[in-house]
Amino acid sequence: MDYVVSKILIDLYQNIDNNLIFDEYKEKMLDIIKKYMEKQNPVFTIIEQTHLKTSVITKTYYPKGTYKVYIERNNIYATLEVLLGLIITKNKGIFIVEENLPLIKTFIKVANTLIGEERFSINDNNSFFDLILCVGTKKYYNEILNFSYMDITYIGFGSPDIFVDEGCENKIEKIKDDDFNIYNNISLSEAVLKMNEMGSNFISAIYTKDENEVNYFLENCNSKNLYVNMLPSKKCYLDLDLYLFVKIKNIIISK
Repeated sequence: MDYVVSKILIDLYQNIDNNLIFDEYKEKMLDIIKKYMEKQNPVFTIIEQTHLKTSVITKTYYPKGTYKVYIERNNIYATLEVLLGLIITKNKGIFIVEENLPLIKTFIKVANTLIGEERFSINDNNSFFDLILCVGTKKYYNEILNFSYMDITYIGFGSPDIFVDEGCENKIEKIKDDDFNIYNNISLSEAVLKMNEMGSNFISAIYTKDENEVNYFLENCNSKNLYVNMLPSKKCYLDLDLYLFVKIKNIIISK
C-alpha cells in the first residue's frame, strides 16, 4: 500500500501533540517532525529527468527494504528520527527495544495505523530483514558488530565528548554535566583516539588556547559536529541523511 508522505507527517505531528504519553518529550519531538516536514521534498520518487533525442533518462529513488534498527539506550528522539526517515523513504523497520518500550510501542502503533499497514515492528527476531542500522556510540556499534554477520550502516549519536586543555581547567565547572564526557589530564591525541574509538562520533568539542591543537582536533576527530571553545548545543538532533535509506537507479526509456 502506498501513502502520501506529507499527510503522514502532518497526522503524526497531530497524534503526538494530542497524546498525553508524550508530554515530557513533546516539544522536542514536534520540533523534529517540523524539521522533516521541511526537508522531505522530493518525496523520493522521480528526482531528475534528462531528455535526449532518442530516450529519456529518469533518476529514481527506491527504498532499500526492511531495516533491523539498533539505537543505543533506545533514545526517544533518535528513534523518532529513524522512524521518520523510514516513513519518508518508504522503507520498513524492525526496532530492537529494551528501554522506553511503552513510548516506542506507541510510536510504532501510531505510524502503522496512519500508513494503513504493518510496516514497523518491535523485537521481531523471526522476521526477514535486508539491512542493519546502528545508532549510538562507537562502543555500542562494536558490540552490535560482534554478533552480526551482515554489514551495518552506522550513525554516530550520543553524549558530547569534550576535551579541556591545560590553561582552560576553569571551564570544567561550567560545563560539568551528566550528559557530557569530559577529557582532561591526558594528551589531545589520546583524547581524540578515545573519542573516535569509543565515543559518540556525533558531537565533540575542544577548549584550548593552542591553535595547533585546534587544527589537530578538526583534522583528526571523526565526529559529525565539532565545537571550538564553546559549549555544544543540547538541541543538536540526529538530522539524518535520507539518502542513506534509498538506492538510486537510472532508468532509460526509448521515446
